[in-house]
Amino acid sequence: MFLVQLSHNTIKKEIEHLSTKIDRKQKALEQSAALLNEDERIVRGHVENDNNETKALESLAEAKQMERKRKEDELKEIDSQIQNFSSEFQKHKDTLENLDKHKNFLINLSDTDFIEKQEKMKQQKAKALFDKFMKDNLDRSKLNDQKEVERVTKEFQDKLDSFLVDVPIDFYHEEIQFKDPE
Repeated sequence: MFLVQLSHNTIKKEIEHLSTKIDRKQKALEQSAALLNEDERIVRGHVENDNNETKALESLAEAKQMERKRKEDELKEIDSQIQNFSSEFQKHKDTLENLDKHKNFLINLSDTDFIEKQEKMKQQKAKALFDKFMKDNLDRSKLNDQKEVERVTKEFQDKLDSFLVDVPIDFYHEEIQFKDPE
């Protein structure tokens, strides 16, 4: 019986030892599973962050591409306008050259006394308009300062130069009336 008891105790100790080993392995497995779950959560977080960053970068790149396309379209529109203005400018320049040729031709055909007479009349009418303009401005503002008078004179001369055409005034069969720009 002693041997049976000894064998029973040995088997019992062996079972307890194996139970303890199983418990430790079970705890180690549970810890490994917990660590694995934690690592999986961290990896998923990194993957999700990476996906979000990728989406953000893609949307930023798309926005930049759309902005670039918009600017390219704007540049094309501006280039088109420049081409239109250039062609219009060239067309007007050609027209002006033709008109200058016609003017010179007509001047060469016309009587020099008539041209001089028309030029004198134009200068007299311009002086009369200037005197009227100065009188109106002097009446309105009582200009006493010489610099102010010179400024008004220059202003009138600029306006007169921009309005007068190099065609005799009688050509239109009516007198040109200037409105006060103020």
